[in-house]
Amino acid sequence: MTVAYATRTHFDQFGLPAATLDALASSTVQDAQLSSASGLMDSYFRGRWPDGLPFSSWGDELRECACVLAAYVIVARRGFNPDNAWEQALQARRAEWLAWLELVRDKKAHPDVTPMPSSTPSYSPSTRSSTLRGW
Repeated sequence: MTVAYATRTHFDQFGLPAATLDALASSTVQDAQLSSASGLMDSYFRGRWPDGLPFSSWGDELRECACVLAAYVIVARRGFNPDNAWEQALQARRAEWLAWLELVRDKKAHPDVTPMPSSTPSYSPSTRSSTLRGW
């Protein structure tokens, strides 16, 4: 199960104008893209924390990464305007975040996350009986 690392309220916080994104996609589409971006991020994180997903907590870098990846897809659905400086910057930011995800996967960047504790299987024998036999 993928946990979204950001919500629509985080777009403005990370320099992605919510009004612009609202004009391009409904809130349902934005939520779906944030979830999809988080799933993409998890595909990198599984290389580093195979048993630690989902995280129990994370920092703003994961929120920003999810927002940028989601915003990119939202704008791409309409088509990029090569003369729009904001859209060019969004493309560059996406490339930077994808490169960062590779560094995280390869243990060369260290995001502020708390992996879920891994559950260690118990190899102790267990016995059960439905009724006492009186022996």
